[in-house]
Amino acid sequence: MDNDGDGLADHDDAQCSEPADGGGAGIDDPAQAKALVTCAKSIRAAGSKLAAAELGQLQRCLATVTKCVQTKPGDAACLVKAGAACTTAGAKITAAKAAFGPAFSKKCGVPTLGAGALLDASGLAYDAEAATCAYYGVPGLGSIADVASCLASRHSCAAERLVGLQYPRARELLGLAAVDASAYPCLATTGDGGGAGVAEPTGAAAATKCAKTLGRAGASFVKSRLNLLRRCATSVLTCVQLKNGDEACLAKAEATCAGALAKLPTLPTKLHATIAKSCSPPLVDVATLLADDGLGLGANAEACAARGVPALGTIGDVATCLQRQHQCEADQLLKNEIPRIYELFGLANASVE
Repeated sequence: MDNDGDGLADHDDAQCSEPADGGGAGIDDPAQAKALVTCAKSIRAAGSKLAAAELGQLQRCLATVTKCVQTKPGDAACLVKAGAACTTAGAKITAAKAAFGPAFSKKCGVPTLGAGALLDASGLAYDAEAATCAYYGVPGLGSIADVASCLASRHSCAAERLVGLQYPRARELLGLAAVDASAYPCLATTGDGGGAGVAEPTGAAAATKCAKTLGRAGASFVKSRLNLLRRCATSVLTCVQLKNGDEACLAKAEATCAGALAKLPTLPTKLHATIAKSCSPPLVDVATLLADDGLGLGANAEACAARGVPALGTIGDVATCLQRQHQCEADQLLKNEIPRIYELFGLANASVE
């Protein structure tokens, strides 16, 4: 596993890669099919808990260091205190990772469910993820423990990538707080302000507040999108596994999906409004957000261009880029949990954007 901050952060997991397809089939064994549906819900809950824990704790750590850099420049005691907060956050992340495997296995382990149900195309189709799992340090998916290990690593990585988008100076900030950044291999090496903060005190304080808003708004967006998409996916998976070929079940699932997906367009609007409230002029200049000694968001320019935002000239541009990046990561988290996800959407005639 590459721990230099570039390899995992740039892996195609972050590029909304294509999912597996089981051709609409379910598992033949009714008992295993029922167990699989229960397992899928357990995966969703455990994955959500792990990603939220790492996202929240890492954001908390970086917000604390950012406050030191921006509002107390040169205050070594502040950085020491921030480092202690980051150490506590790191311990909580480690605990969340350790809890994932047992939570996963409780509903997904033998004898309740065989590994084949997770791996086969007619089950959750994790076999299709073998190459990606190998990249994450799990060379083979021969057991439920292997699947759990791969999922834990990928969910953790997605959380780190999200934080890296919100805090491009993340690795620099961790270094200032004497925190070993190698513990977070998916934080990309992007922004670096050389330890400097915004010179003007009012602008520095505003930038600090904006940084926290970006993190919270981004996390809320991802959580809300995942909840809506999972609602749709779970309803279709239940039909495929427990009532395969039942058109009435699929029709009901299609209605569930339509209701859930109809709410998706409200999420970007909320994200943009939240960001604009704390991060717009005259509170804070866009230049400050982009600057190396500000929030360093200018380091995202190339990635933003790839997402269809050619320039970061306004706070709207910044918000649009973050929205698109977070949307991709949310969808990837869902694919981590259910590799057949877009097949399921297709069965319910659900168009996801």
